[in-house]
This record gives sequence, structure tokens and C-alpha cells, in this order.
Amino acid sequence: MKNYIIEENKLPKNEGHHETLFSLGNGFIGFRGSFYEKTSKTQGCFNNSFYEEHEIKYGEKLYGFPDVTESMINIPDPRNITFAIEGELVEFENEYLSEYNKKLNLKKGILETSYIYSKNNKKVKVKATALVSFNNKNLSFIKYDITPINFDGEVEIISFLNNESFALDAKDDPRVATITTKTFEVVNKILDKDIYGYTFKTFKTKKELTVLEEMNILSGDFITSEICEKEKFTQKIQFNGKRNDTISVLKINEIYLDKLKEEYLEEERTFDYQLKKQEEFLNDFWENSLIEIKNDEELTQGIRFNLFHLLQSVNSEGTFGIAAKGLTGEGYEGHNFWDTEIFIFPFFLFTKPEIAKNLLKYRYSTIEEGKRRAKELGYDKGVKFPWRTISGIECSGYYPAGTAQYHINADIAYAVDMYYKVTDDKEFMEEYGLEILNETARFFLEVGYFNEDDEFRIDGVTGPDEYTAIVNNNYYTNKMVKRNFLAAYNYNKEFNTDISKDEKKQFKKAYKNMYLPFNNKLKVTPQDDTFLEKERWDFENTEKENYPLLLHYHPMKIYKHQVCKQADVCLADFLVGEDVSEKIKRNNYDYYIDITTHDSSLSYNTYSVIACEINYLEEAYELYTKNVRLDIDNSHDNSNHGIHTAAMGGSWIGLVYGFGGMRINEKGLFFNPKTTDKLGEYSFIIKYKESKLKVTVNKKSVIYEMIDGKEIVFYDRAKKIKLDGKAKTKIIK
Repeated sequence: MKNYIIEENKLPKNEGHHETLFSLGNGFIGFRGSFYEKTSKTQGCFNNSFYEEHEIKYGEKLYGFPDVTESMINIPDPRNITFAIEGELVEFENEYLSEYNKKLNLKKGILETSYIYSKNNKKVKVKATALVSFNNKNLSFIKYDITPINFDGEVEIISFLNNESFALDAKDDPRVATITTKTFEVVNKILDKDIYGYTFKTFKTKKELTVLEEMNILSGDFITSEICEKEKFTQKIQFNGKRNDTISVLKINEIYLDKLKEEYLEEERTFDYQLKKQEEFLNDFWENSLIEIKNDEELTQGIRFNLFHLLQSVNSEGTFGIAAKGLTGEGYEGHNFWDTEIFIFPFFLFTKPEIAKNLLKYRYSTIEEGKRRAKELGYDKGVKFPWRTISGIECSGYYPAGTAQYHINADIAYAVDMYYKVTDDKEFMEEYGLEILNETARFFLEVGYFNEDDEFRIDGVTGPDEYTAIVNNNYYTNKMVKRNFLAAYNYNKEFNTDISKDEKKQFKKAYKNMYLPFNNKLKVTPQDDTFLEKERWDFENTEKENYPLLLHYHPMKIYKHQVCKQADVCLADFLVGEDVSEKIKRNNYDYYIDITTHDSSLSYNTYSVIACEINYLEEAYELYTKNVRLDIDNSHDNSNHGIHTAAMGGSWIGLVYGFGGMRINEKGLFFNPKTTDKLGEYSFIIKYKESKLKVTVNKKSVIYEMIDGKEIVFYDRAKKIKLDGKAKTKIIK
């Protein structure tokens, strides 16, 4: 059970990081893990559908630059609750607290906080248990208990609803927007018997959100309760406190984007019932998402923490994707990136495919805006999905590291292809997938060109490595677009669509003739046409405090050097590298790992996967451990802005695709499992087509066990395996 627990036993020095770690959410609403008894500059509450537009101000605005960006709004936090003893309000400071403990239970989906408060010779024990319901997205709860230890006297519990909030101020960090204007107003105040709250409305997007509160008394010698609204709603509940008798209240918050519906209000509100439903939901989640590293509790804890936060971050209804920080912070303004399809999507695809499907449906919902954007960029056909967005518009004001990353189109197409290979969902392909594949391929036909040698080339783009911008023939982009063309061609044949023969022919020709740079002298794949000609970055004379480079050097300084923020060529070798030899993959890894800063949290897991593939297993393990505990240990020193959802997805990829050696190709499902002395035995579960498979790997053997479903066919390296019923097979290494 220990590796399902995140725990601390002393008040944190870094309050922002603490709030990120102990965040609670359900994909609709997210609360940072701030203390209920005091406010902080970094506390927050977020909904991925409640956002505002802001004008982007340019010194020199050129044609096609986005006019506005979107920002997920920090909603007034409704979870404030505190107490007073004999009329004196609690002072939540170290000198008055002892036996402090805070515990995030990943198995039950609850956050528990407890401590002893001592002042003026009076002691009370305080315990708060919170949950944000996975079963009803609108509801969250805090059960708040106070027990007088050494006195009888008046105890007052005070709960209040804020009606304003402030954006995080991080002026020197481009990863966090500084919003100085008001984003919403109060348009309605609600006070109906014991339920009270506010409706907030954004000024430009006209989004409305209602926050309600209700306080239920569970135990204690109740005296009186009063609700008042001056600057904010405040409820004061007085009790006769008695030694060793617990006073208990239940704080219920309801948050709605649409109009209130009676069925919402009929949900059973008892805390025991909510705990039971929460645990049932999570039991199902963990049964389908099993990850266990037998001899390493820290790694198991880290990956389970990551998967829990991914679950808390994903909008399961397909109306929005996953923000780079989930619902835990204001980093990157709540925007969706390519992170979703490449780093997060695989976890849901193989554990909860219905969520993976909805993530793709969200992308499809933005396709008309993407077509408009393609025309704005000067192309007559196709779609250009935005580099960063909430609603579907392009929100990136810095095009060299934003709009120019055309590879996002191919990344989304790649996810569509993977989804169909794993699920055989023909209905999805006919209704959504084929259009995404065709429109992205049409865009690339216009973006690229056939040169005099009939090679298909793509100029003036940026690949995943944001320390190199606006280049010709970025290898990752070309390789992924090649796969995009192949998928469009194959699926149009398979589904016998009515697109023209000429267009199918063009897809096939572009796939066959895609130019892929290669350096015969070094036997290395160049990141782009000129990358290997640049001067190497002077790593030896770069001080530690000057990382990440993007915060200390002008882009023009960075762009002129051989230096990588993250994996680029090696990411292509992982995703679409089945035709690349192990020797070339090794050469690429050796070359690029030495010039990569890992300033991006997306980097460690990719290099770890490739290190596994080329049998650098000890090195793979070291990279993997850095990835898994990135947020728990705050190793990038910016987890106070929110979690790194892509790195969290990468921790699943690193084990299953990396050490587990899992791959999907035209022939089916393959494994090439490996481990190390440090990693030891590990297990994971995946869903494939209509079956559920458990894989257990140790130094001597691999056990494949059918958990549920129909017959499954897969390969252990070259060996074909069929399992049915509850069968299992053991492969001796």
C-alpha cells in the first residue's frame, strides 16, 4: 500500500511544489493542494472549459500572426475552511502545529491532512479528508473534524467562498503567462436555504461557471449557524466543544458549466457513500493500469503517482484534451500541445481506450478551425492543427517554436493510425479518423514539394527540438509525414473511400519518395539539412545555473549551435524507426545524447526507450528514474507551476515500450522485454483489441498471462504466441 501513498510529515518550504503534488481533480475540475486554513499566492482551482481570450501584443505584427491567445482561468478557490477557539481565529504557523501529516491516497482517491493545533494552553486535533468525485464530475467534498484535547469551550468552524482570484505572477518565465487584467465578473449571487454561491462569467469568451457550497453538520454539540455575504459568502457554525468529542462537518462544493439540473442535486451526499463510489472507480482504474516494479517502491510509487495525475487531468468526454499542466497549475495557460498524442495518448490507448478515442474526437472537433488556419498560412487544402490551444485556435505568438512545428499534424495522424491498429474501431475511422488522415496529408502535399530528382522535401519547419528552428528537412518531421502519407493511402484503400485516384496516387508517391537526410561519413542521421554543420554548444563553460538555456540566452544564440533541448532524431527512431538498423540507432543515440540538455521534460523517457532498444540498459535505467520522479522530486525546479503531464505519460512509455519492448506495426503486437539488476522484476497490464494481457518480466523469464477477453495473438521477438481464456505462457530467456 505504501507505493499508493504520497506523504509528508512537516510543513513544506516550497509551498507551490507542495500544492502541485497534492492536487485533486477529476478531469472536469482540479484543485491545487493548498491548505484550507490559509490562502496562498499559488493556490488555484481550474476547469478546462472556463477560459478567457487575451490580445497578443507584438512590437511588429506580421500577416498571419494570431491576434489572441486563450488562458485557463484560476477560478476563485471554494475550499477554504478554518476554525476559531473561544473566538480566536487559528494562526496556521509552524510554532502552533505538531504531529502534522498530509497524505495523498492514490488507491482511494482522497487527500488526508491532520495535525495538532496548540495555543493559549488549548489543544485540538484537526483532520480533513477531501475527495473530488470521479463518479459525478460536479461534486467535491471535504470532511472536516476538530477534536478538543484538553478543554471544554466554544469552537467555531468558518467556511467561505471567494469571488475573485489572481493569476500567477511569473514575468521572467515564458512558460507562464502574466495576466494583469480581470478575466471574469460575478453575474449572479445564489442563496437558497443552506446552499450559496456565485456564477462567474468571462468578459470575452462569455463562458459561465457556477460554484455552490453547502455545509452539513455530522456531529458535535451544535449551537448556531449564520451565512452572510459582504465581500464574499461566509458561513460560521458554532459548537460547544467538549474534551475528546469530535466536531465534524461536511463541506460540499458543486461546480457547473451548464444550467443546474435536478438530477445533479439528487446525488447521494453522504461521505461514506462517496468514499465507496470513489474507491470502486479507482479499483477498476488500477486493475486496468497495473504497474508494479517488485523491488523498487520509489519507482512504483512514482509511476502510480503519474498515472493517477493523468487520470485527474483528462477530460473523458472528448470536449477538451489534456493541458500541459493538467488541472494543477497555470503553466502554459492550460494549453494542449502535441504532448497529448505522442506522450499521453499511448497510456490511455492501452488501458482505457474509450478515453483515447475521446482525445482524438476533441482534435476532430477543431478541424474546421484548423482548415481556416491552413488557408491563413497560405495553403488551399488541408488542416493545420494549432501548436498550442484550448478551443482550437492557434495561441502561439512565437511562430519559430510554435506554428512552424508542423509535425503536430503528423503526430495526430500517427495517433489515429495507432488507435485503429489497437482497437479495430471501424466506426471511428469512418466518422472521424479518415478525415483527419486525409486533411493532414493534403496539407503536407502543399507544404512539401518534389524536387528535380523527384524527392519529396519539406522546408522551413521546426521539429520537436525547440533549440533548432525553421530548418529544411527536419528528419523527425519528414519521417512522421511519411507515415502520415502511408496511413492516408492504406486506409483510403481499406475503406474504399471516394477520394480521387489522383490524390491517392499523390499520397503514395510522396510516401515512396520522401527525402530523409543521412550523413554517410559519420553514419548518423542529421537532425536537418544543416544541423551537423553548426558549431557545438560550449557545454564545458556553461554554468549549471544557466540551464534551461531558454531562460538565459537569446534564441538566435541557441539556434546557431548544435544543442538539443530534447530528443528529436531519437524520437523518430522510436516512433517510426522499424526500418532503421540497430547500428544506426546506436550511432544516433551516442551522437545526440551528448548534445542534449534535457531542458524539456519530454526528453528523458525517449532516450531511455532508445537506450533499451540498443541494449544500453544501465543507462536506460538512469534516464528512466529521472523521468519517473520528475514532479515528485521537482528535478526541473518548475513543478510549482503544475505537473508535467507529458513526462508522466512518458513514465508509462518508458517501462512498457522501453524495458517491455512493446511495439505495434502492420503485423501486430510485439514484445522484446528486458530488465537490469537495479530494475529487477516488473509487471504491467495492457488492453489490445478485445483482450487484456498481463506481462511479467524478470532476469530469467517473461510470463504472458491472459486476464480477460477473446483470443490474443502477439509476438515475443520472432516467436508467435496465441492465448485464450485464462491461459498463460512462460518464455525462458
